[in-house]
Amino acid sequence: MERNRLAAIFITIVSAITGCSKHAPPPAHQQAGWTNTRWGMTEQQVRDLYPQALTEQQNQNPKGYQASLTVDKFQLDGQPFTLRFFFDSAGGLHEVHLYQYIKNKIDCIPMRSTRDHLEELLNQKYGKPSTVGTEQQDRHIVWNATDVTVSLDYLNMELVNSCELSINYKRPESDTLDHL
Repeated sequence: MERNRLAAIFITIVSAITGCSKHAPPPAHQQAGWTNTRWGMTEQQVRDLYPQALTEQQNQNPKGYQASLTVDKFQLDGQPFTLRFFFDSAGGLHEVHLYQYIKNKIDCIPMRSTRDHLEELLNQKYGKPSTVGTEQQDRHIVWNATDVTVSLDYLNMELVNSCELSINYKRPESDTLDHL
């Protein structure tokens, strides 16, 4: 009897140390997404998380993705961004875009420091980027994780005195995952 009790205590301790439990965590592809969203979520599930999201009807792009939910003035790093959720032809969340567009040259200066800070935060979260492209003040950086591709883009359009900063989170293409 004492032996069975000791065995049960031992199994409990080993399970606690190794993180095992009766309930296995969901597969990685169900955990993947942007912040509290998960790839494949329906429009209604995303709307439940972001009730302020407005419906935006657009023509599908060539891959069939459609931005149908938009949140204006979403706060990221203390700055207002437009947040857009893209859904695939099956209705599942496929991409998330955050972007900020500035229409005057003066406000582009602080945007560069926002860009640098967000780049630093993304490096902390995803590690060393797989792609870094820089041309004068423009920047294109990509991080490839198993369950998400993240890109940060900054475009300084001096001819029209404006600039744009965007962060895109995208579910990896299934054929990409099949070849890993």
